[in-house]
Amino acid sequence: VVGVVVIALAVARAPVARFAPVVYPESPAARLAIAAVTLALLFNVFFNYYHAVVAEPGSVAHLPTPVNPRPFDDEAWESESESAGVRGTRNPNHAPDEGAAEVTRGVFAGCRLCVPCGRAKPRGAHHCRTCRKCVGGMDHHCPFIGNCVGDGNTRHFVLFCLYVAVGCGWSVAWAAACARADADGYRAFHDALFDYDAYGKRALTIAGERGGSMDDLANVNGASAFLKALFAWTYATLKAAKMNVRAAFEQSPEWVNAWAFVCTIGGVICVATAGLFASTLNAVASGETYVEALKSRSSRGGGGGGGAG
Repeated sequence: VVGVVVIALAVARAPVARFAPVVYPESPAARLAIAAVTLALLFNVFFNYYHAVVAEPGSVAHLPTPVNPRPFDDEAWESESESAGVRGTRNPNHAPDEGAAEVTRGVFAGCRLCVPCGRAKPRGAHHCRTCRKCVGGMDHHCPFIGNCVGDGNTRHFVLFCLYVAVGCGWSVAWAAACARADADGYRAFHDALFDYDAYGKRALTIAGERGGSMDDLANVNGASAFLKALFAWTYATLKAAKMNVRAAFEQSPEWVNAWAFVCTIGGVICVATAGLFASTLNAVASGETYVEALKSRSSRGGGGGGGAG
């Protein structure tokens, strides 16, 4: 949760504090408009994220606990439900508890028995091994919200994904606009980052310090010498690349740091959440959750299950 909040604030801060002053240096109204849109997106992200995290994803507690429950397969249930309209059986030699609540005939219709919970599991509900409970209309367990996505919070989860994708796309768009507005600053960063002459000189120097100079390579004899030269050049290429990146950022304007963060982290999050939004919305529209789709493919292919039952 803390990581999601910190990253969201960092991505949202960039258009307001770094990009807008470069794109509109003499227009306070434009910068204010950018800040207002950014805050609106950020509010919707946090509002829906909060409700997706704290909401009950889908409770099945309204169903009574079966007495003497037994597992059964779908075929047994179909024949049993058609004849009796109930789910589960009661041992004829077992006397019910005096304080047990009266169960209406047919209350378990359409249910299955959840073996880990020992409770009735209505159609569309699945047992989450992480939450250790059955969730009605469960789509999947999301580690980013620390909760399952079910009937109770699907709406907020879908809106959270939508606003995150739109918000990250908003920041990436202003990052691109900033790079166009300060083309000289971006070109200085690009030229320093891809300065292959400086990179080659750094790599040769570092490799020579570790026994991987050109003379050392010419005299390589034996496996140990070869491995030593290979390690020297592997280290040199990585270290020289790191030095090139550091030099590029040191020679560039301040907005470049935010630009790189938004284009990499924000861009990846934008694509990932957009895909998650589309898949979850498709599941809602089709009436088949992600867990049920996995079970369908598994039954057709004869494979095993996943993290829900």
